[in-house]
Amino acid sequence: MRIFVEKTLKTYQAKKTSLENHMTIAEIIKDITMSDEFFEKLLSQNDLIAGLNANIPNSYIISCMSRGEDIYTVLRLICIHCVVNNGFKQPLLETYKKEIIRAYGFKYYSLLNNMEKSNILFSQGTKTFDTICKKMNLLVDNVNEENPNDISYVFSGYAPLSVRFCQYLTRPNWKVYGDLFGLIPGEFFEETQYLPSGVRKRRNSNTSLNSSQSAQTIDQKMTLVFFIGGCTYAEISAFRYLTSSNDSNSDFIVATTCLINGKSLLQSLQDGNN
Repeated sequence: MRIFVEKTLKTYQAKKTSLENHMTIAEIIKDITMSDEFFEKLLSQNDLIAGLNANIPNSYIISCMSRGEDIYTVLRLICIHCVVNNGFKQPLLETYKKEIIRAYGFKYYSLLNNMEKSNILFSQGTKTFDTICKKMNLLVDNVNEENPNDISYVFSGYAPLSVRFCQYLTRPNWKVYGDLFGLIPGEFFEETQYLPSGVRKRRNSNTSLNSSQSAQTIDQKMTLVFFIGGCTYAEISAFRYLTSSNDSNSDFIVATTCLINGKSLLQSLQDGNN
């Protein structure tokens, strides 16, 4: 009885500690997300994605520079502006670069140069973002974040392109999107890999599962998504949602060279210069 009580008590103590930690984290997150600064930043990002005043310097970004906001926060906003605008016209790009150097110093010139080399900042080309957004349903209105019904809940209404691409790719009729996939930056190719005969025999001879379980195992596809260069926690959350979704015809396994966010990605470009 004593041993049972001790084990039970330890379990309850561990649960209590875990609950306290989660409550503390939730309170910290709430303080951030309910602040005026957070709402202002979120509103500015929504305006950028909507394409408002796309070809002039964004007033919120300029205001952030004048207030001395974190350089990586400013650069992330500029990157959003660049992507959704399909690149910058040269005068706008030069304006941003000059304002950054003026506000934060010449030491960030090499970072800006590396961002251009990496094609994170680029000159305006063919306008494809709007087409991709509409046809792949990247922007979703009225997202229910408590009981989500779409992967866009991870970014409050924006579906990560990488995850939406994989979602479409696992559909039986995915080839109808071939022209659309061609608009996405990077090389697109198809290669079919066949299961070796020895593996097929072992799978078919497995008698540990009953017939219904075996049929379910065979019917359910498994998709491995490998990110070279890193992926975000939000993308992983979106893949988890897809795997648990009833209308998904595939389970997803995510592999990546590293976990990143906007700040760490930009820092890697700066560190790479050293």
